[in-house]
Amino acid sequence: MRVSTSQQYSNLLQGISKQQDIVATRNEQVSSDKRFLRPSQAGFEYKTSLDFRHAQNGVEGSLVAIGVADSRLAASETLLLDMSNILVRAQTLAVQANSAQLGAQERQTIAVEASHLLDQLASDVNGTWQGQALFAGTAVDGDAFSTAFSAGTGTFTPGVNTSIVVSQVSNANAVNDTYTIVLNAAGTQIDRVDDGLGANQLAAPVVLAGGANALNLTNGAVLDATFTGPAQANVDGGTLAVSKANVAGNYAYIGSNEDRIVAISNTLTAKSNIRGDDPAFLQALQGLQAFVTALQTNDLTGIGTALDTLTSAGVKAIDLTSEVGARMSSLEASKVSNEDMRYTLERSLNNHESADMAQAMSKIAQANVMLQASYSLVSRLESMSLVNFLR
Repeated sequence: MRVSTSQQYSNLLQGISKQQDIVATRNEQVSSDKRFLRPSQAGFEYKTSLDFRHAQNGVEGSLVAIGVADSRLAASETLLLDMSNILVRAQTLAVQANSAQLGAQERQTIAVEASHLLDQLASDVNGTWQGQALFAGTAVDGDAFSTAFSAGTGTFTPGVNTSIVVSQVSNANAVNDTYTIVLNAAGTQIDRVDDGLGANQLAAPVVLAGGANALNLTNGAVLDATFTGPAQANVDGGTLAVSKANVAGNYAYIGSNEDRIVAISNTLTAKSNIRGDDPAFLQALQGLQAFVTALQTNDLTGIGTALDTLTSAGVKAIDLTSEVGARMSSLEASKVSNEDMRYTLERSLNNHESADMAQAMSKIAQANVMLQASYSLVSRLESMSLVNFLR
């Protein structure tokens, strides 16, 4: 009898513990609205939930990538539209200026507005998005276009070599791609700056000072020559670095020839930029620069030629804008597809994990009934003398 009662008591306690676990688990389901929260509760189903969430992360990443690409293209579209408007206005001015009824003074007045249009166009082609160049390909840290180019360096020793050949390395469209800087025998003065044809372009000799030296050339370029050497006016020789040769209107693309590619998924990518090496850009810049020059020199033939160039550039700019629009439309389709996938995954995950509230409440009620019955039996057993004796 003693063993039988002891076993009955132990079984009751185990049953109570089991029912309490059921109540705790079901209460957790009710409060979290989840059928399981830990792998130990449902290993395979928990793994399935992880797979759903992994897919969700992929979709969210795709939507972020689409948003970045769309924003970058939208900024490009805005600048291209402004570029088109500038070219339309320039064409209108060119038609007016091409009239034989206008004189040199009137054309000078038009040249002022045309110069402002050129400045705005130059600003547009070097436009940025979030601090990054839009039209420079992957070379986002610098301008897409420049009238400046960098050059090499040369070392001279007075009495040994009195000239330094400096080649321009960043502007493929430069009129003069090599300059020879000729110093006096002491190396204290720059006497000449010869272009690639051997013609001196230096307006006047320049006494070479330590640090920066501006060399104004007769062809409109400005060479920035920086001397690094002894403090005493180069008597002992040194190194002369030449950079930033600026030629008015001599625009060149200095960006990269690589597109900015956005990975939307493991299998889908999209171009998120327009590169400035497209002919439309240089044609627009050079056409507008030629128009300004023709106005300033009262050159009717030049104005007519510039009008043709500006018209052609305007057509190309519209084509580029349409290309951007097509890319944005494609991105919008991908966005809709990914948003649909996000909704489907959210619904599937919710269905997979959501607790059945009615069933959970029913189980809690059943467990409570069984607990009450178990507590009653324990109370009755404890009231028995034999149970008291077995304590």
